[in-house]
Amino acid sequence: MAHRRVLISCCLLLAACPGPPAPAELQKKSVAVAGTAPRFRTEIVLPHDQLGMNTGRKEFSGKPARVKCITCHADFEPRKGYERAKNIPGLHEAITIDHGELTCQSCHNPPRFQDFRMVDGGTVDYADVMDLCGQCHGAIRKDYNNGAHGGMRGHWDLTAGPRDRNHCLHCHNA
Repeated sequence: MAHRRVLISCCLLLAACPGPPAPAELQKKSVAVAGTAPRFRTEIVLPHDQLGMNTGRKEFSGKPARVKCITCHADFEPRKGYERAKNIPGLHEAITIDHGELTCQSCHNPPRFQDFRMVDGGTVDYADVMDLCGQCHGAIRKDYNNGAHGGMRGHWDLTAGPRDRNHCLHCHNA
């Protein structure tokens, strides 16, 4: 009888122990549950940390050295005839814009060219320029929001881990 009590106690004790971890291929994967709040964020990765043009040189870190547009265009009202970059002599001659009849000022907000102009007159920063693009490219923005356009790295399920998404300007240059 005493042996039986010891055996039962040992079985109960062993049953309470979690045991060794299962091999990685047998471990449960996290699955999104309807109504579960995401624990991780989606990071939109900008193609460049600043709006500007390449200088053809490298920074100490190895990244391309860029000159911010605001270096020359801090408060600048464009001259008549220069509504399109290709009409501007010098540095701007290499800029090609393929947006039909739209001019630089259709999207940029002079005299502060680093601000972008929304249809309603509001402005957005460079980091949020996808909102500007989405005004005319609504179907593509919808596809982007649903993950079918734009590229992604990481997790579809934000309860399992974070994800990185490309910015419009990674692939498209106005």
